[in-house]
Amino acid sequence: MVESLRRVREITDLPASVARLEVRHGAVVSILQPERTVIHWSEAGGVYLHDPIDLRSTLLARVPGWIRRATPAPDQKRVAVFSLPANGPYHTGTISIIGRDGALLASEPRSGASDCVWFGDDLAIATCFRSKADTECAQIWSADLTRKLAILPGESSGLELDAAGGLLAVGCAHDHLLWRPVEDSPFSLMRSAFAPPSEVSGGVLSRDGRLSAVAHHARGDEPQALIYSTDSPMRAAEIADPRAIAQLDFSPSGAFLAALLPEPAATILRRDERGKLVAFDDPTPAAVRVYRSADGSVVGEIPNPNARTLAWLDDETLLLGGRTLSAWTW
Repeated sequence: MVESLRRVREITDLPASVARLEVRHGAVVSILQPERTVIHWSEAGGVYLHDPIDLRSTLLARVPGWIRRATPAPDQKRVAVFSLPANGPYHTGTISIIGRDGALLASEPRSGASDCVWFGDDLAIATCFRSKADTECAQIWSADLTRKLAILPGESSGLELDAAGGLLAVGCAHDHLLWRPVEDSPFSLMRSAFAPPSEVSGGVLSRDGRLSAVAHHARGDEPQALIYSTDSPMRAAEIADPRAIAQLDFSPSGAFLAALLPEPAATILRRDERGKLVAFDDPTPAAVRVYRSADGSVVGEIPNPNARTLAWLDDETLLLGGRTLSAWTW
C-alpha cells in the first residue's frame, strides 16, 4: 500500500531557495542560494543550521560562488563547505572549514577538486579534471588541509562522495567505488556481477554504511536505481520506477530510501508491446517517492512537491527543500 505523506511543518520566510539539505550526526544543514539556470552567481549563497524541532534557521556563513556541499563534522563543531567560483574557472573548487560560531578555520582552493565530505575526523576530496597520467579519484586529507593522508586509486575522475560506517563511496565518471582504508583496492560496481546497464550517478550510503544506492541512466522502461549491500557486495533490490532520479537518501535505519523525481522532459522513450522504443509525451508531474530498501517497493509518495532537495530527519520524518523548507511524515 502506498501512503501519501502529510506535511507537518513548513518554513516559508527563507531568504533564498534551499539548494541542498544534509542531516548528519544530529545536525541539519542547508545551502540557501538563488535559483539560476546558468552557473553565474553574482551574490554569495549562505550555509544555514536548522533547529531539528521547528526547522528555524541560523546563518552560519556566507560563501561566494556556487555552494555545492555543506556537511557537518562528526563532532558537530565544524562544517565542511565545497564551493565553485562565481565566474570560473570551474575546475578549481574551494574547501572551507567553518566552526559552529561562523569562524573560518581553514580555506584552500584546489584545482581538480569536485566534492568533499568528512571521513571520520579527516576530509575526503574527490578529484577530477586529471591528466591522463593520473590514477586517482579521491584523496584523504587532515581536517586542517595541511597533510595528505591517503590516495584512492581509480581509472576515472571522482565526481561525488559519501561516507558512513568507515566506508567511502566515490561516484566516478563511469563507475561507483567503495573503499575502506584497510583494503588495497576499492570495490567497483561496474565490474561486479550486478552492474547496471548504463552509467551511474547520485550514489549514497546508509548511515551505518551497510547499504548503497545508485541511480543510473536507464534506457526505455529499465529500472532507474539499484540498492545493494556493502558488507559482501551483492544486489539487494531495484527501483523499477521508469522515471529519472535526481537525488537519493536513506532513512537513518536504512529501512527506507527516498527519491526525488523531477519534472520529466516533454517526451520520453518507452518500449511498446513489441519491445521497440517509442517517444511519447509524459504528463507525469514531479514527485518524491519512498521505497522499502529490502525489495524496492513504493511505500510512500508526495506528489508535486516543488522541491530541489531532500533529506531524512528520522525514519518517520522527511525534509524537503525548495522555495520553502518543510517536514513530512507518514
